[in-house]
Amino acid sequence: MRSNVIEQIAPLIENTDTDSRDLGQDSAAIADVEVACVMQKYPYMFTSREKARVVYPAIDREGARLDHESSIVDELGLTGRRAVSILEHCFAGIEPQIGMAIGGSLREAYDIIESAARSELNVDVHVDSTSESVVAMRDLTALMNILVVSMGFVSGEESIVEQSTYLFGMTDYTMRTNGRTKAVYAGCYETWRYAGDETEFESEPDLEDGLYPDEYHYGGTLRVDVEPAKRVEFAFTHSNEQSAHRYNQSVQVDTRFIDAADLSIRLDKDPKSPTGFSLDIGRDPRVGDDFARPGDLIGKILARHRSEGSHFTERFAGISEDQIDRFIAYVGSFVQSDAEIHRYLSNFE
Repeated sequence: MRSNVIEQIAPLIENTDTDSRDLGQDSAAIADVEVACVMQKYPYMFTSREKARVVYPAIDREGARLDHESSIVDELGLTGRRAVSILEHCFAGIEPQIGMAIGGSLREAYDIIESAARSELNVDVHVDSTSESVVAMRDLTALMNILVVSMGFVSGEESIVEQSTYLFGMTDYTMRTNGRTKAVYAGCYETWRYAGDETEFESEPDLEDGLYPDEYHYGGTLRVDVEPAKRVEFAFTHSNEQSAHRYNQSVQVDTRFIDAADLSIRLDKDPKSPTGFSLDIGRDPRVGDDFARPGDLIGKILARHRSEGSHFTERFAGISEDQIDRFIAYVGSFVQSDAEIHRYLSNFE
């Protein structure tokens, strides 16, 4: 196949910037690099299969992976930290101390995961895969950004650094007699650089580095679950099965087993917490007399770096139960009002 492609583009090779003297006398290497250069200059002339078979052997795959992952960590870091700041500021508008406690806890978790991702950049992994901490950064960033948009803190059309978050609206809403409310929002988080965990790509390779697909869409649903005077949960479920698999687990509570398949942030009253409250980010591995779970991707990373794992409690010292109740009630009221707006607008569709 390579010889056919070379014949096809031979008249164009002289227009590239390739200097064959840098490649010694290896004619095959010279041909590969020349073809790759032409494909980058005239990509519309070739099929995806031709690009994959010719460009991939012609590049430094490991070098490209390291450069790519370094770039995505930088990109995610900017966007993730901005989302933390927005959530802290807007939640503080509801209850100042709680907003600061949530923001401080999210920032600590994000810093741990980002630090782990940067330390993994030089670790040997398969060049077509992404290190687990980079994937964890992407997942937490996606959850926080979709949460920011769904709660109305910023417009869904706003570009956040180099990334965009799109909210497609509320898709489901339920309210039980005990006041518990659940709302589900559909959303999509996009990056300019691939930061996924898929091992095979259906889309066309990105010729910038020849390793990654050219579409970076991370769709899913955000579930907001509010139990009055008890807890509030923000849970993101990936639409991509390979991504969702990182959060699938069976949680044992007494003799019952509960299936979990999402990445969640949960604020609840916790009798085991020294402050009486806890913010949980992901699910760390736990084994007790009446409770056990294997943990998810983010929970396991946090458990390796802090004694409390995915539980954040110390920043809630000095916060009263009334403050927690007011905060939870406000989120429940927002979700209920948002559901009424969506019902009203659906009558005109």
